[in-house]
Amino acid sequence: MNDTDLLLAKAQVGLAFLMALGFLATLFVLIAVHNELAPVENSLLSGLTGVLGTIVTQQSGYFFARQRPHALADDTDDSPAPLVQPSPEKPK
Repeated sequence: MNDTDLLLAKAQVGLAFLMALGFLATLFVLIAVHNELAPVENSLLSGLTGVLGTIVTQQSGYFFARQRPHALADDTDDSPAPLVQPSPEKPK
């Protein structure tokens, strides 16, 4: 992994963490101080929570669906037999 890949990986993890933290913080504010908020503030925070929740969901979907390198081949002899066995040859 070169420096650019490492930088991008750290940036992705950092942004995902910040979005999840922002989502949880706005959700906490909506639950904890709901009665003390003005209707406009309540509406704005509800919209922000919906947007951040959507972003966190899409980020999670991207992280779990992206392509990863294949595992190394196992070149030992104790690997299991293939599921489909060749049919035996018919005698002539």
